[in-house]
Amino acid sequence: MKKQIIAAAILSAAVCLTGCGADISITTGQQAGISVSTAAVSETAAVSETASVTAGTTETKAADSEAAAETAPAPIAEMTAPAETAAAPASAPAAAAEKPDITVTDSVTKAAYQDPDTQLYFVYDCTLPYFECSDPDAATAENLSELNEQMRQIMIAPIREQEAHNRQEVAYAAADQAVTDSPFGNERISVNYQMTYQGNACTVMIDSFWYGGGAHGGNTLSTFMMDSRNMKPIRHLDELSAAPDDFISFAAEYLLTNYAEKYAGRDEWNADYLKQGMNGDAAWYFDNNTFFLVFPEYALGACYAEGRPCLEIPLADCLPHLSDYGRQLLQK
Repeated sequence: MKKQIIAAAILSAAVCLTGCGADISITTGQQAGISVSTAAVSETAAVSETASVTAGTTETKAADSEAAAETAPAPIAEMTAPAETAAAPASAPAAAAEKPDITVTDSVTKAAYQDPDTQLYFVYDCTLPYFECSDPDAATAENLSELNEQMRQIMIAPIREQEAHNRQEVAYAAADQAVTDSPFGNERISVNYQMTYQGNACTVMIDSFWYGGGAHGGNTLSTFMMDSRNMKPIRHLDELSAAPDDFISFAAEYLLTNYAEKYAGRDEWNADYLKQGMNGDAAWYFDNNTFFLVFPEYALGACYAEGRPCLEIPLADCLPHLSDYGRQLLQK
């Protein structure tokens, strides 16, 4: 139950956070269609550092370690795009507009808290994307702002949970070592992401791992799909469907038929459960010419060793049940 509460906290909406310790790091690389920048946007300032954000670049200055221990943590910097990326109305019609030049920067937060009564630790390590565009039109700028705010809320939710329980912020390195040496009773959450691409669609896949001692921890997968041509979020499969509920109904029947040998007879193996998954209870995305529906651990009667049940449908079988927009989005 505790790890379900933690997972819910990661995905819940939260208000702006201040006073969180962090370490900032950067990962660079190249993704298909969207480039990864070497700039970093600071989400927090470390207890032993002060951080300033200028045009998307984090500059840090080391502070004396003894003085830092007596200094209150600096507030979290807002995850907002630099001034030069502000929206500018497109002069050409949307149909003639070129695909925007999107860059992705890793935003990394590390924080640690301790319960003053139990002395147990909570250690948090989160890496999520921050999206920027060199010259967005108004619609793209608005979509990017919404997406970045959603990522920020996910990032700060577990920390807000610790603050709500009056737990005290402590030095990350010491707490991390303490939890590594003695994990039982302490809590650790690690959040990472990867990007997947299908045609003109891109998806942020956020993987959250919780561990509090014992044989194993627990994983939670969340996905956020977008149209990479304007970063418009795709929140429901009906937005891609040829008709309302058409694709979801097709997919449910396809999966019932093609996965019957593995799952038939289990309590949750029915069309309604699969439809609920596609309507938000499970994670879904398109990648490698395939539709994926990923359920949480233990769903569909699976044991921990089986991992998260992942069901697949070839894109070619999906196309007749997609709208013109859906087919254009998923095929280049």
